[in-house]
Amino acid sequence: MCVITVIRQYIKPKIVGSSLGVNPIVTLMGIYFGLKFFGFLGMFLVPLCVMTLKAFNDAGRINIWKTSPENKIDVPKA
Repeated sequence: MCVITVIRQYIKPKIVGSSLGVNPIVTLMGIYFGLKFFGFLGMFLVPLCVMTLKAFNDAGRINIWKTSPENKIDVPKA
């Protein structure tokens, strides 16, 4: 019982987070807050929303997180 709990709580988010490029802490927080605010279904939907937002941010469709200076595009001022 204890081994299953450790795997589900600590190992699984690290595997999911690293394979999708999302920090494991963010994955755990998404699972926790999804469960807390939206119930059982939110436990799955909130991490999916976070991963979708990250994918859009990486593709340049939206700008949520700060980009590093070498990735910044200079926009001419009018």
